[in-house]
This record gives sequence, structure tokens and C-alpha cells, in this order.
Amino acid sequence: MDITDWYWAAAKLLRKQLLGPYSLSPTLCPCSLLLKRNKFLYNFKNLRWARGRHETYLCYIVKRRYSADSCSLDFGHLRNRNGCHAEVLFLRFLSGWVGQDPGRPFRVTWFTSWSPCWDCAKHTTDFLRAHPNLTLRIFTARLYFCEDRNAEPDGLRKLQKAGVRLGVMTYKDYFYCWNTFVQTRDRKFEAWDGLHENSVRLSRKLRRILQPPYEMEDLREAFDLLGF
Repeated sequence: MDITDWYWAAAKLLRKQLLGPYSLSPTLCPCSLLLKRNKFLYNFKNLRWARGRHETYLCYIVKRRYSADSCSLDFGHLRNRNGCHAEVLFLRFLSGWVGQDPGRPFRVTWFTSWSPCWDCAKHTTDFLRAHPNLTLRIFTARLYFCEDRNAEPDGLRKLQKAGVRLGVMTYKDYFYCWNTFVQTRDRKFEAWDGLHENSVRLSRKLRRILQPPYEMEDLREAFDLLGF
């Protein structure tokens, strides 16, 4: 068994465990717990020019810790609905859990087709301040920038300051999402042309956005000294 087959078998086992004793709110996934293959591929492809993709799809894992040896997992997906962004919909759903159990640690992971806009970043940072028992990681397929405001980079920096771990999806993340959130019918994930290259390019762009200004100045000075 090669490493890809091993990952695939492990992901299938994880999905069985997730689908076993756990359930999701029916308001979140009214049609299906899993995404259709074509929906996932169309919306999550990390294309350089992703024209026509006007919605954000958000796949999530919620881990609740009960003790050192006991926890529960919930997972599913959301998309924009009735003008409300997927991130805000998720926070509305999660507030019921976190608010009723403020002493219990919650660890949340998002895989999003677009990075959060400035408004969603603000909603999320406000939510995290109000719920210190929650930690959040966000892995995104593409970086979203609104041309008329161009405030999104500042929103991403606010998320980082609030303790959110931000990253760009890699092959490993796509592989995991494919085997966890997608109706695969036992089809293996196949990377598209440019997946790795675009992931590296976007990761560099995100690092530049999140780089503290004083560090950027130090880098510019170092480059000047080296004659670049």
C-alpha cells in the first residue's frame, strides 16, 4: 500500500467514525450531509482567476472536549444563503453550543472556498472575544479581495491578532476534505493542473499580508544592503 492509499483508507475510516454517533443541526444541511463532487471541485478549485464563483462554501469540523480522553466531533458544510455569508451563518449556529457551555473547550476548523471578507472577519473576531473557550483555524482555497473597499487584508490581520490560525489549502487539505465532506462514491481525489503551484503562490501572498509592518521594513533594509 503506497502513502496515497494509506491516506485514503484512513480518511474513509475517519468519515465512518464521524458519521456514526454524531449528528448535525438540520438547519445547516437541509439537503445532504455531504457535498456533491462537482460542487466541491467547482467551488474549491484554487484557480488564479475564479470567475463566476460568487458564493463561499464553508466545510467545518467542531471538536468539543469533555475530558482528557473524551471528545465529540461534528462536521458539515454551509454556503451563503439569503444574503448572509456562510461564516456568519456558522457563528449563529455555534453560538448556541458555545454560549450554553462556556467552560468547555471548542476547537473549530474551517475549510473555505474564499477567505473571509472584512465584515465576516470582524464578526468572527468579535465572536472569539466573547467566547474565550473557542479556538479557530481557517484554511482557504482562494484569497478574497473586494475591489471597491480593499479592506480584506486588514480583516485577515485582525483574525490573526485574535488568535486565528490562517493558511492556504494544500494537496493534503484537499485530500482530507474530499474524503470527509464530499460524496465521493469511492472515487479517489485527483489533483488538477496547477493545484500545487497556485497553493504555493497564494501561501506566499498570505504570508506577505500577515507579515508585521516592522518586519517588512527590516526585510526591505536587508534587501537594500544586499543590493537587491
